[in-house]
Amino acid sequence: MTFTQQMMIEEARSFMKEAPKIRADKPMTVKQQRIVLAETGTRFETEAITNRREFEKLCHVINDAECFEKFTIVAVNAQCKPIGMYSISGSLSEVSAYPRVVVTYALLTNAHSVFFTHNHPGGTCAPSSEDIRSTLELQNILAKLGIFVLDHLITTPEGGSYSMAQHGDIQFSRSAI
Repeated sequence: MTFTQQMMIEEARSFMKEAPKIRADKPMTVKQQRIVLAETGTRFETEAITNRREFEKLCHVINDAECFEKFTIVAVNAQCKPIGMYSISGSLSEVSAYPRVVVTYALLTNAHSVFFTHNHPGGTCAPSSEDIRSTLELQNILAKLGIFVLDHLITTPEGGSYSMAQHGDIQFSRSAI
């Protein structure tokens, strides 16, 4: 278990002691979903992601306070509702999102589509050529399986973000949603 994962679990345990019990009849907050995922890897379902701003807010929740790069896959159903999230921790300046891991997770969650996000702790939003190359590779592999890559958002600790779909770095199809 990485240091970041240990920190998330400790944060989750302290939050759960103070927070009211999570009830099945009430939707979980994004923070509660992160806590459940950090401790158990459980799938979750929340409101649909209907625009880039909603996805950007979710990405900042996922990536905030990270001092190492982290790549996260957000699996969504056909209505664009998140059904699962999986994070891969990296080093100070890179993270490896192996296609086998990404494809396995997308298939295990029965994802219709996926969003990717990762952070640049150094503060630069712009993607590297490797960021774009690996995203295109993942998009091509998943497309062969009928799974759409809707966007890849890069965030910074200062609140900046860069959408690969919005900037045309990856091919985005509205018909995928």
